[in-house]
Amino acid sequence: MTRILFLLLIALPLLASQPVFADDGTETVLINVNSDQGQVQGMAMELATKLVQADKEVRIVLCGDAAELALEENIPSSLRPRDVSPKEMMLEAVSLGATVQVCHLFLPNTRFGQYDEDDLVEDASVISAEELAELVTKSEIRRFSY
Repeated sequence: MTRILFLLLIALPLLASQPVFADDGTETVLINVNSDQGQVQGMAMELATKLVQADKEVRIVLCGDAAELALEENIPSSLRPRDVSPKEMMLEAVSLGATVQVCHLFLPNTRFGQYDEDDLVEDASVISAEELAELVTKSEIRRFSY
């Protein structure tokens, strides 16, 4: 047990000195968010913000219940410790350069099709099936799903 603790004490400073984002050549990151859970959405949006700040091109694609974040009228609950909602975090990432799109099936299949693209927040748009297929098949794009 003491040997393990000793190794951890030696290894921790080395791990802490590593850069947060290693440059692996990936310049584009796709973050696909499907979860309706605020904490999961918030984590995805914080990752998006950090990646944009690290000069990565960030594409956020929202589908299912998560796509409601892009609706202008949606006001989700705030999360601690910052007291901001996942939607506010998403808009922060967008203000720094991230792109937000909802899947092409979201609007026509939501609440009897009552929403259209005009109901999305200003910087959100709809991604086509073809564009999404192109994104997910490019080997140089790193993908995260929440």
